[in-house]
Amino acid sequence: MYVNLLHVHPKVTWKHLVLHPKIHPRYKFILWLAIQKRLAIVERLQKFGINVPPDCAFSGQHLETFSHLFFECDVTRRIWRRLLQWMGYDRQIQDWENEVKWISQVARRRGGQAEITSCLFAMTVHKVWQARKFIRFQQKPFLSEVIIKDIVIHI
Repeated sequence: MYVNLLHVHPKVTWKHLVLHPKIHPRYKFILWLAIQKRLAIVERLQKFGINVPPDCAFSGQHLETFSHLFFECDVTRRIWRRLLQWMGYDRQIQDWENEVKWISQVARRRGGQAEITSCLFAMTVHKVWQARKFIRFQQKPFLSEVIIKDIVIHI
């Protein structure tokens, strides 16, 4: 009887990534919001009638959409590519959905490199989001090398 009352939800592929024990809760929360596409990006804010400048905070050239901010933007793509190269991966950076699929598969593996790569992804999403807010609200210049260095030092 009780089992019949429960809702059946499809399993998510990113469970191992968001529940990874080595990722700091601060990074997990932003990662979870990003995977759910609940971050307050310009595209989302405009749906709610909030008037904000539509340009990408990093490049200033394209409309800031979720897809653009996470890895279609040259700046964020370069950050993620450099971190993957630092970890020894030589792969083409894809769109958000494919990157989440790939990193979710990595998060299921055991071993040091898989754990560090999972943490790198969560930290990259968090630091890109943090830098985007910093640029938007404090109007200060941004260097991608600062994010890369900050993540590498933290790891």
